[in-house]
Amino acid sequence: MSQLPPEGGAEQPWRHAIARLPLLQGIDPQLIPVLEQQVEWFNLLGGATLFHEGDPGDALYIVTHGRLAVLRRSGEGGEVLLAEIGPGETVGEMAMVTGEPRSATVVALRDTTLGRLTKADFDALLERHPRAMLMLTRLVVTRLRRANVGQWSGSPDRSAVLLPASQGLEVRDLADRLAAALGRLGRAVSVLDHRCLGNSNEWFHGVEEAHDFTLYVADGGAVWARQCLRQADRRLAVADAALAPGPTAETWHQEPDGRRRPCDLVLLHERAGHAAVGAWLDHVQPALHCHVRAGNAADVDRLARLLTGRAVGLVLSGGGARGFAHIGALTALREAGVPIDLVAGASMGAIVGAGVAAEWDDKEMRSRMRAAFVDSNPLGDYTLPLVALVKGKRVADRLRQHFPGLEIEQLWRHFTCVSTNLTKGDLELHRRGPVWRALRASVALPGVMPPVVQRGEVLADGGIINNFPVQAIEALGRGPIIGIDVAHDRAFVADDEDWERPSLLRLFARGRQDRPGILRLLMRAGTVNGLGIARSGRAAVDLLLTPSLEDIDMLDWKAFDRAVAAGYRAASLALEGADHLAFISRD
Repeated sequence: MSQLPPEGGAEQPWRHAIARLPLLQGIDPQLIPVLEQQVEWFNLLGGATLFHEGDPGDALYIVTHGRLAVLRRSGEGGEVLLAEIGPGETVGEMAMVTGEPRSATVVALRDTTLGRLTKADFDALLERHPRAMLMLTRLVVTRLRRANVGQWSGSPDRSAVLLPASQGLEVRDLADRLAAALGRLGRAVSVLDHRCLGNSNEWFHGVEEAHDFTLYVADGGAVWARQCLRQADRRLAVADAALAPGPTAETWHQEPDGRRRPCDLVLLHERAGHAAVGAWLDHVQPALHCHVRAGNAADVDRLARLLTGRAVGLVLSGGGARGFAHIGALTALREAGVPIDLVAGASMGAIVGAGVAAEWDDKEMRSRMRAAFVDSNPLGDYTLPLVALVKGKRVADRLRQHFPGLEIEQLWRHFTCVSTNLTKGDLELHRRGPVWRALRASVALPGVMPPVVQRGEVLADGGIINNFPVQAIEALGRGPIIGIDVAHDRAFVADDEDWERPSLLRLFARGRQDRPGILRLLMRAGTVNGLGIARSGRAAVDLLLTPSLEDIDMLDWKAFDRAVAAGYRAASLALEGADHLAFISRD
């Protein structure tokens, strides 16, 4: 920790930071110069600790440059990342409200400029301006809400470092391509390499202030690499997807205090093969990974959106045959020029979502889904119902056929599907492993299809707990979310009220629509709880699509074309009134 010198004649990066604080908006302007004199300004080096959990709450801190991590001890003896604090935000305000010791540990993710306002000075402020306590309370409540849903700071990243993880890998070309992609998003970008070594923190702050985004290229040895790590908001480990990690002494992902810092993984596909993807995920343990293929500008554009909080997430609900509506909605989204960067789904939505992540185009999506579910009944392999009504072999075989030998982590877009862990009684997130097996678990509705057993745990349909897994994308905090819910309306009705005394004659005469069969009963009953949780997920998306599917049954596989058309209509109508949304890009 180093104290900054008093201001001279030149403009300093921390000047006027007090006046911009959200909790002081509306304060008497005459108090601002007084507070500026009371604040002690200093630099905290990347990796250093500002305060520890349990320390006295003796001050409030103001971040003008850099980024802090808020950590709390977990039950397993490690630490959990609760939030990230960026420029223009404060930290330590909880103790100002409660008067209790620090509830978390705060460390610098990069070199950070801070202002320190003691509790005594802050209490004096409250006496003269009580409105500040209201603003402070709102700030605390907002931060707690973000922590509960896994959302990090609303302050976007403004810099990133590209770290070569594979021996001998050059990353300057990727940095230049990424800078061009950020430029297409309207960002003014600077690219800094080893020639900038030796400049002061204030010089780097000045470069970042003059640009919307700064890319640091760790290309000049250990000293420059450590400088980059201390300066950048986000770390990008860049690896060759075809070559497994080799023995290396690099510990760029870990600070001297033993903590692992958040890091994303960029997997370059300059040659054929991506068998090493899983090994790299184990080695780096990234928050997120992104594939970048040689000559593929769309991949670099996706990486730019992931870095700047502009990545578009897509969440697809389950719903049996009604899930075909997802296909039509996707066509409309593509026609509108909406990029899809992150995908999550449950049950049938998981299967369609996996096709999106595998980059099936509209024609391939329709052809594959028709072959798998329409040309013959996927649930037609009935068996003696000791475990389930159907064997599930048809579904498993078709999933293997359409995703042969493919691992989730190898999909071109980040993909998550959900199942219900009946052993733990909790939602299971599938982000690694064979695609077909994860999808088979996500559609394994109890009583209809046998569950999947994985590492001794029993997995069943994801819709049992959450039929619309928005949280799987929301927790990543990378941008807006589009949700398509095909199970929102009355998908299950009956006209016959005398179920207890049916005759065979009446059973065959009345037809199946007014007397739900056992398959329909089990499918609906198995997802009722998940539908309830889905209602809260619908409120969290930025654009919600709800195709009109009242006349399509969950088992009506022959309604393929009608469901696709309904999805297309719903998405087209919604997009007509969504021009103000940032993720809509039209040519």
